[in-house]
Amino acid sequence: MNVSDAQSFVRPPDGRAAIGCATLFIGLPAVSAVLTLWERGVLFAAIPVALALVLFALVYYVFSEEVRVELDEHGMRLRRARVLLGARLAEKVDWEIPVGSLTHAHEVHTRTPASRGGWAHRTVLQLPEGRTIDATALGGDEDPQSAFNRLSRALAKRLGARFERRSPTT
Repeated sequence: MNVSDAQSFVRPPDGRAAIGCATLFIGLPAVSAVLTLWERGVLFAAIPVALALVLFALVYYVFSEEVRVELDEHGMRLRRARVLLGARLAEKVDWEIPVGSLTHAHEVHTRTPASRGGWAHRTVLQLPEGRTIDATALGGDEDPQSAFNRLSRALAKRLGARFERRSPTT
């Protein structure tokens, strides 16, 4: 891989999936309330509809964040942006590591006892300048084609022996 090759690793927003879940937990109770309040008049029936629409908008906004890691000839940066109705709003750069400082990386797998038995697994990329990327920020590490795993492979290829994977001992 050339240092000049620019790559992006993106976790798309979860807004549409959140709206589906919100339909069950907000939409159905709102419909039930509308049917109950319809006898008192249209104005009373409109109250649960208005509340449901406000809650739907809030859920969509909260779950509309896109996380993007860019790896290019200038270095590596983590950006976040809201995506509302298909339009990307202003991006915020959380951090940036210049190419000269990107000297090593560690992929650390940890496990801790879970509250219901078994193990809770966590994977984190530890980068220079104290920067870290948790696997969940880029879609988890279960899927080999997730943005996190593709970023990990790209860093391993770019850094070679300076990239290290650490797993828990049994």
